[in-house]
Amino acid sequence: MRKLPFSGVHLTAAVATVALLATGCSSDSKPPAPKTPTAVATPSVDTSGDAAYAKALDALSTSTAFHALAQGDAGSANPLKFDIHFGQTGSEATVQGTGLNLTLVSDGTNVYMKAPAALWASNLDSSVKNPAAKLALLSSKWVKIDTTLDAFSSYDIFTSKDKYIAKLKSQTTHYGLAGTQKVNGVTTTVLKGNNGSTWYVESTGKGRPVKTTGAGATTGGSTTIDQYDVPFSPQLPSASQVVDYKTVTAS
Repeated sequence: MRKLPFSGVHLTAAVATVALLATGCSSDSKPPAPKTPTAVATPSVDTSGDAAYAKALDALSTSTAFHALAQGDAGSANPLKFDIHFGQTGSEATVQGTGLNLTLVSDGTNVYMKAPAALWASNLDSSVKNPAAKLALLSSKWVKIDTTLDAFSSYDIFTSKDKYIAKLKSQTTHYGLAGTQKVNGVTTTVLKGNNGSTWYVESTGKGRPVKTTGAGATTGGSTTIDQYDVPFSPQLPSASQVVDYKTVTAS
C-alpha cells in the first residue's frame, strides 16, 4: 500500500542498520567470485575462538542487566548511534542519526516509542483518515507499539534482552584467537571473525564481552558493553502520555 510522502530516514531501514551495529555484523554484500576453470582451494576457517565467543554469549544471557553503546562508522554518510539498557524488568533505548531520533522503553511486556512525525509518516498508510492530525498526535505522545507487526518487528532487539542475544546467537561467524588487549581497563581476549568483525571478551572470570567492532563501510563502528548486573529500571510514561498505534490508525 502507498505510504504518505516524507523526508528523512525510513524508520524500519534505519533500525535494521542499527541492529547490525548492535550485533557486530556487516551489512556489506559482496558480488560472487567469478567462475574459473581451475579448482581453487578453500581456505580453512579459524575456529579457535568459537568456544570463547559462545562463553561470552552465555555470560551475556545470564547477566541480570547490561548497557550497550554503539557508534557507527564516522566515515559513512549517516553514522548511527544507539544507547540501550537492559534490566530485569524492562529496557530503554535511544537511536540517533541524521533525520532519526527515537526512544524505546519497555516494561518487559509493553513497548512504547517516542519519535518525530517524519518517522511516523513512513509507517502510516495513505488510506488513514485525517493523517495530519494523527501524525501530530503520534509525534506528541509516547506510542504503544506491537513488535509482532511487520512495521515494528525489527525493534524487538532493543526491547528484549532475550531477542538481542538470540540475534547474536543466530550468526554463523567463526572466530579465531588473536591475542590479548586492554580495553577500557579490562584485559580482554581478542576474537577475530571471518566476516571481519572483532570481539573483545574478558580474559578471566565470566568471559563477558567488553567491546565489538563491525566490518564494512556502514557497520565498521563499535559497540561497548558494560554495567553488568547493575540494577536498572526504565522510566515509563504515564497513561496520560500514551496513545496506542493500533487505535490511532484504525479509524
